Amino acid sequence: MALLVDPEERLARIDDYTAAFELAAEELRSLDPARVAELSGARLGPKSLSLDFVGQRIRVGLDQVILSGPEGAEVGLTDQVLILHYLVKADGRPITGEWIAYREIPGAQAYHPVFHKRAMAPLIAGFGKRPELLLELSGDLPAKPGQGADAAVIIQALPRVPLMLQVWSADEDFEAEAGVLLDKSVPGYLSAEDVAWLAGRVVYPLVGRAKGAKR
Repeated sequence: MALLVDPEERLARIDDYTAAFELAAEELRSLDPARVAELSGARLGPKSLSLDFVGQRIRVGLDQVILSGPEGAEVGLTDQVLILHYLVKADGRPITGEWIAYREIPGAQAYHPVFHKRAMAPLIAGFGKRPELLLELSGDLPAKPGQGADAAVIIQALPRVPLMLQVWSADEDFEAEAGVLLDKSVPGYLSAEDVAWLAGRVVYPLVGRAKGAKR
């Protein structure tokens, strides 16, 4: 059964994202594109930036801030906001290879319920009984094997934001568990709120694939 969302609440959310987009677009226009590219790992082109977002090449026009996917495909509003926030926040700090839990990100406590709902719970539901599917179904993404669980995969969600997804299967003594780890450098690229939404953006499509694979 589909979840019912109050139309006024849905419109309010759209208004919030539209306002967030406009603020981030205005900030991006005020920045030096070459510097943004250097700090974020994006590619600088004629009046544009391009970067890979969860395995898709995204072009960001700079005269008018317009985002488009492969072959001009439309980019969802929440994805646009995440990408712009990444570009304007990026401070160029290097990836450390040291993994941290979401709760270790500054400001994460307020958004932990959202993070659990959008990332942890779906991972458990989708892969808790068949962790091996996690590796199998991420094969077309910018991914490589992770560690520390029955199944783990590292997905390069943005040029300098990798996520490690981990799943432990249930046994006689323990229920299935999941984890989403971030590189210690992540506060230099995204806020805690943005990380929560990005984690869901990575996890949801994989869970959808897992449902199809179990039929």
